[in-house]
Amino acid sequence: MVIDGQGTFIEANPEAVRMTGYSSGELFQKNILDVLDANAGQKAQENFEILKELGKLVVEIPYLTKDGSKRWWNIVAAKLSENSYLGFHEDITDRKKALEEIKKAEQIAKAANQAKSVFLANMSHEIRTPINGIMGMLQLLGTTELDEEQLEYVEIALKSSDRLTRLLSDILDLTRIEAGAMTIHEGEFSGEDLKSAVLDLFGIKAREKGLELQFSIDPQVPPSLYGDALRIQQILLNLVGNAIKFTNQGRIDVHLEGEHQKGARGNELVARFSVRDTGIGIPKEKIPLVLAPFNQLETSYTRNYQGAGLGLSIVQKLTDLLGGSLSIVSVPTKGTTVVVQLPLKIYSGSGSSQSLEHEPGQKHQKILEILIVEDDPVNALSLQKLLEKKGHRVCWKTNGLEALEVLKDQDFHCVFMDVQLPIMTGLETTAKIRNSQEFGSKSEIPIIGVTAYAMEGDRERFLSQGFSAYVSKPVQWSKIQAVLDDLIISQ
Repeated sequence: MVIDGQGTFIEANPEAVRMTGYSSGELFQKNILDVLDANAGQKAQENFEILKELGKLVVEIPYLTKDGSKRWWNIVAAKLSENSYLGFHEDITDRKKALEEIKKAEQIAKAANQAKSVFLANMSHEIRTPINGIMGMLQLLGTTELDEEQLEYVEIALKSSDRLTRLLSDILDLTRIEAGAMTIHEGEFSGEDLKSAVLDLFGIKAREKGLELQFSIDPQVPPSLYGDALRIQQILLNLVGNAIKFTNQGRIDVHLEGEHQKGARGNELVARFSVRDTGIGIPKEKIPLVLAPFNQLETSYTRNYQGAGLGLSIVQKLTDLLGGSLSIVSVPTKGTTVVVQLPLKIYSGSGSSQSLEHEPGQKHQKILEILIVEDDPVNALSLQKLLEKKGHRVCWKTNGLEALEVLKDQDFHCVFMDVQLPIMTGLETTAKIRNSQEFGSKSEIPIIGVTAYAMEGDRERFLSQGFSAYVSKPVQWSKIQAVLDDLIISQ
C-alpha cells in the first residue's frame, strides 16, 4: 500500500485491498486513520511522524475491516518521497491470537500454581499442628516414671509420628518441585559439614542394624565449596536412609570426590557423591520404576520394607533442579551403588554461608524466664511442660495483645511465638515489640518462631520480619534445646 503525506491511500495491490474488505475505489477515498482501531489513532499519528523523520518504520498495529472485525497488521514502511510512503502490510492476526492464548494459559497456570502453593501451605499447617500436639505429649510422657514396657510404647509412638512428619515433608517437597516452586539457595559449605550431618543422623541407626557406615572425602576436594548445601544434604540423607533400610548386613560407604574444571560459571568442581550398600539390590529392569514417585518394588500385601516410595524420586528431581545427573548400578542380593554428580563452585571467600542440621549437644543448664504465645492449648501445654521439666519458668498467653501487655510488666529471657494467632498475628506482635519505644531494651528480646508453617521460604521470611530463630512443628526437644543454647544460654 502507498499513502500520501496526509495518510490517504493512493495505491494498493489486490491482496492488500482484499485484507481491508473494501473495494479499491472505497479504499482510495479513505485515510489510514479511518481503517485503524480507534484506540490506535494517537499512536498511529506518532508513528507517521517518526516515518517522516527517519524514513523507515516497523510497527504492529490493530486495524478494522469493512465489516468492523478487528485484525492486526505488521507494517514495514519506507519513505519514497515527501508525499509518498510505501508500506508492506502483513496480517498477523492469527499469530497475535496464538500469543494471547499462550499468555492466558500462562496466567491460568501461574494462578493454579499459586493456589496450589497456598493449599499446600495450609495443609502443611493443619497437619503439623495436631502432630505437634501428639509428639509433645509423648515427649512429656517419656519424662515421667515409666516402666520398661511403657517406655518402649512411647518410643514407638514417637518414631511413628516422626515417620508421618517425614512423609508429609517428602510429599510437599515433591509437589513443590513439580510445581516449580522450589528455589535454589547457594552458600558456602564443606564436605565435612555433609559428612557430620549424615553420620550424626544415621550413625546410631546403622549400628542398631549391625551395619558399618563410612563417609570418606577425597583429599582433592577443596575444603570450602559453594552451592545449595541443604538440598545436597537432602539428597544424601534420602540415599543413605534408603541404603540402611534395604541393607540387612554388611556396610554402607559414602564417598565424595571432585573433578576441577573451568566451566561457564567460572572455576567449578564437578562433585561426585556415591552411596554404595551391600543390600538387597534392584533388578536392572526395575530401576526406572523406583525413580518414579509412589512406586516400590513390593506391591503385594506382604511387605518387608515400609515407606511411600518417594525417596529416590525426590533425589532424582532435586538432582535435576541442581543441574546434575544421577545413575544407579545394582545387582540383586549383592547391593546398589547410586552416584549423583553435581556442578559446584569452589568458594572464593565471598557470599553467604549455610549451616547444616546436626544432632545438638546440651550445654550448661541455666534457668530461664520464658513467655509462650500460642493459641492452641495442646501445643502450648506440651511446650510449657517440656520447658518446665527442664527447670525453666514459663508464662503462657493465647494472643498477641496479651503478650504485649505481660511483656511490658514482666522480664523474660525469650519469647516462643506462634505465627498464626487470633486478634494479632505473631509477625504483627513481633513488629510491635521490635519497633515500639515503650518496650525499651526489651525490643531486642530473642523471639523464637514456633510454627506449623514449614514451606519453602517460610524460615527466611519469618527471620527477615523480626524472629531471632525459627523452629517448625512438630517440635522436638532437641531443637528447642539447640535454639536456647545458641540464643540464650551461650550468652
